[in-house]
Amino acid sequence: MTNAINSGIRGLLSIIAGTALGIYTHALLVGLGITSIVTKYPLMMHSIEIIGTIYLIYLSCILIKNGIYSGNKNTEKSTKTATIKDAYIANIMNIKAIILYLTVVPGFLTSGHISVVNFITLASIHMTIMAIWLLSFGYIVIFAARKINFSSVSRFVNTIGGICLLYFTLSPYIR
Repeated sequence: MTNAINSGIRGLLSIIAGTALGIYTHALLVGLGITSIVTKYPLMMHSIEIIGTIYLIYLSCILIKNGIYSGNKNTEKSTKTATIKDAYIANIMNIKAIILYLTVVPGFLTSGHISVVNFITLASIHMTIMAIWLLSFGYIVIFAARKINFSSVSRFVNTIGGICLLYFTLSPYIR
């Protein structure tokens, strides 16, 4: 949402594109059976989980820091705009996305023959729902930023977004 505030719809589209590429990458890797090979090696899966968790914690801390300190700077748009690459890496390193495509998605494929096309089709549905959600919420945030003090909206989105990302990243380990 920070991208939406900083760069409008263009910033939002870069996040959607990067996330979509990540979703399609997961679907392709699972459809080709590559991800199931990786899961047979617990050390490799655990390493991916640790790296992904560290990366998501890093992103959380950046968001929280930007939310807390953005009002202290003279410039309104003080936070870095995330790129397609940033969104792609965040999605690829997200262990929850990997597990989703390894465990949940195959359960929706009822035919005896599971192919890459099945996974790509489900990824397209997933991507479409994600894009509609982000566009809808993004427009609300963009509209709010125009009506309310930009700095306040940006601080709120960054701080709450960072806290939520941190919570969702760490919640499996806290229980």
